[in-house]
Amino acid sequence: MSMKLSLALAGIIKSITSIQREERAIRNRLLVRDLLTDYSEIKTKRGNIKLICRDRREVHYVKHFFDREPDTLNWIEEFAESSIFWDVGANTGIYSIYAALGTNVKVFAFEPASASYASLCNNIAVNSLDGDIISLCMGFFNSTELTKLSMQEVEAGGAMHRFSALDLEVEKNNQSFIFQSTLSFSIDEFIEIYNLSSPNYLKIDVDGVEDRILSGASKTLQSKNLRSVLIETAGRNEDDTEKLHKLFEGFGFTENKKINYGHDTIFFKP
Repeated sequence: MSMKLSLALAGIIKSITSIQREERAIRNRLLVRDLLTDYSEIKTKRGNIKLICRDRREVHYVKHFFDREPDTLNWIEEFAESSIFWDVGANTGIYSIYAALGTNVKVFAFEPASASYASLCNNIAVNSLDGDIISLCMGFFNSTELTKLSMQEVEAGGAMHRFSALDLEVEKNNQSFIFQSTLSFSIDEFIEIYNLSSPNYLKIDVDGVEDRILSGASKTLQSKNLRSVLIETAGRNEDDTEKLHKLFEGFGFTENKKINYGHDTIFFKP
């Protein structure tokens, strides 16, 4: 029903503007699109957050802000003052923005997919947080290289993207992907090249390449500055889970906690 209604409304707008010169007709259709863009406001205990919704997935993030990843919000609320938070796989920026509402929390938001990055930047701007969040259209992997991001679709809020190192698996499965060139770093090299402080809190939500990112972050994981890491762990078998836990134990993380309905895990340093 919603698709039929949408097509009918689009047809009416096209019909009304068809009497105009082509360029003016196109501009007016785009103006209608912009006027219909939803600016949703979420009331939180830290203050109100505004989010722009131009794509379907962005609407989902707004309507499920509190119940989608409730433990992620709780974790962010416990950040110490004057800390640094890295959001790797920031998507449209809902957790980066929530973190930036804290007291003197400096946020680095990394998102390689162009459509989601554009939405991330728009959301930062509409919340007047451009002085608190550094957003970068790039990704992390186990090495620093110019690579390709394989995407099933170009839409803000999209997920399940893959780097070129995994393209052979994509080709074997005969999946049709859209490719976007992107720059990826290892976390350790990125910090060294740009002379940055290690984050105090690190969130990695990258749909399956978490282990490769961690393999390029040994110095960062050893850093005394790093207090906790939130990482997506859904879909791991028992052996992979054990290896991940041993890796974090080797870097001094003594506690861990399953969160977000078992989908993610936080690793803590004492």
